[in-house]
Amino acid sequence: NLKHFSGVSFSDVFDYQFYMRSLHLPEKVTANLGYGNIPGDDEPGDYRPTGVAYQPMEWTADINSLTDPNPRVIYYDDATARYYQNDGTNGWQEVQGSRLQKILDDKAYIDMPNLTYFTFLNPRNVFMGLTLTYHF
Repeated sequence: NLKHFSGVSFSDVFDYQFYMRSLHLPEKVTANLGYGNIPGDDEPGDYRPTGVAYQPMEWTADINSLTDPNPRVIYYDDATARYYQNDGTNGWQEVQGSRLQKILDDKAYIDMPNLTYFTFLNPRNVFMGLTLTYHF
């Protein structure tokens, strides 16, 4: 009952990039990547479990610099190291601890590959044969 995360499930290079950027990788790994990343302990191959709804999260240097925030996205503010969401009417609200913890525990923020039917491949070798024997 093993799951092997397969790279075949990515529809293109952008799909792979979206997946990798959605992971909360350790800071020592992302320090030289050239883009901001939400710090965490994820590793390539981590996945969002089946049945868990996707909750997009994005890194930003400072939420006050965002001009058109998406109300569905939870933003990680690098300046304060906190998570905020803007519903468009009430302004920025810090995401509550219990809701945030559930999202992080469920890994709901991971943008899974588009070709879901190839996400987990467990190649098995099945051999079938036929032996013919002639007795003279």
